[in-house]
Amino acid sequence: MTECPKCNYKRLPDDLECPQCGIVYDKYETYITQKKASKKKAEKERNQGSETPFDSCPYCHQRVFKGAMKCVACGRILQTPEERVAIIEKLQAKKKFDMRKFLNWTVKIIILGILYYYFADKLIEIIKTY
Repeated sequence: MTECPKCNYKRLPDDLECPQCGIVYDKYETYITQKKASKKKAEKERNQGSETPFDSCPYCHQRVFKGAMKCVACGRILQTPEERVAIIEKLQAKKKFDMRKFLNWTVKIIILGILYYYFADKLIEIIKTY
């Protein structure tokens, strides 16, 4: 004999549900098993996906940001010159503001504005005739 997990009613082995509270034993056991499995899965994912933005300094073991060039605590350089050059090149490779495109579009908009200013009356007349 075991007890009901909800109301502690002493149940018989062949009972499918509790006569006192109405809980269905198989459904409850399935629910508890799935809940435990999802907790384990969530904990496993949390442990695997817990990428922190910090590393530890190899010299003084203090927390530093990943990719830092110098440790704040001990002042030692954390990256080789090649790594620093690679980071600088990566930053410089990002798309910069293109002044030529900006000026090109600005000139086009100004020209369209001037054309509209001088020919607006004629355009309105043309539209009214149709």
